[in-house]
Amino acid sequence: MKKLKRWLAGLFAGVMLAGIFAVPCRAETGRRVVNPDVVSLSQGREYTNLDATGDGKADSLFLESSRRQGLFSQGRRYLEIFINGRRAFRLGDPYYRGDVTARYEVKLCTVSRSDILFFIRTVSETDHYNFCRLYRYGNGSLQEVLDLKNTYKNIFHYRESIDVVRAGNGRIRFLWYGQMGVTGALNWTVDYVKAGGMLKRPRRTCPVLPEEERKVWTASRGFRVYETAKLTRENFRVLTGEKVKITNVYNDTKRFYVRVVNQKGQAGWVPCPNDYSPYFKEAVYVG
Repeated sequence: MKKLKRWLAGLFAGVMLAGIFAVPCRAETGRRVVNPDVVSLSQGREYTNLDATGDGKADSLFLESSRRQGLFSQGRRYLEIFINGRRAFRLGDPYYRGDVTARYEVKLCTVSRSDILFFIRTVSETDHYNFCRLYRYGNGSLQEVLDLKNTYKNIFHYRESIDVVRAGNGRIRFLWYGQMGVTGALNWTVDYVKAGGMLKRPRRTCPVLPEEERKVWTASRGFRVYETAKLTRENFRVLTGEKVKITNVYNDTKRFYVRVVNQKGQAGWVPCPNDYSPYFKEAVYVG
């Protein structure tokens, strides 16, 4: 009988110790934390050291991606995000024009200590980025803040790609890739700033990446270069075979423009047609 009591006492102590050590990550939630500016989140992993709600305290954050089997295919993929044990977000495959989503990519962006954004994008089976939006936690769920695909809506630049590269001090920066008339493939950065509780672009003129600015472009045709994007006054002309560099992009509601600088140091703006119209030998369009 004494042996049985000792055995039961040992079993009870073991269970209690197991219970103590089974949930150490839960004990971390609720403590004060400071997020990195941008964090890539993995699916199938629980995070307990990040603030997802903007209250300065660690939350339980879990992402899960699943695929529902279809009758004649592998089925469509879904993304779910759980915050503090409750589902705060669910996204079904956007299934853009039959282009099935292959994976979801999520980043946690700290614009300020109290403003935490979720950057969510889909990557299709043909490597197209058909969905890209920002969300903020509120009232128990993630609520849409900005649809980044609308930034250049109705302006031709085929095979658009967007990624977030920096956040903080009330600002968030994105790396943009697009294939536009005149240049084909080009990379530039776009900033949004927090103003009145909303995210807004402070300017429409954006710098290309440094490696793009160092690139030399050889004209495959002659074209006009204007003083401004209003195209009211011609500044100079580029002749076939002449070389220029590209420093910036600009957009209005209708089209893109690129700022070029020739070898004489003259600079101006070139309107980009809303179609495949390469002006340079180096222009590349990838399918």
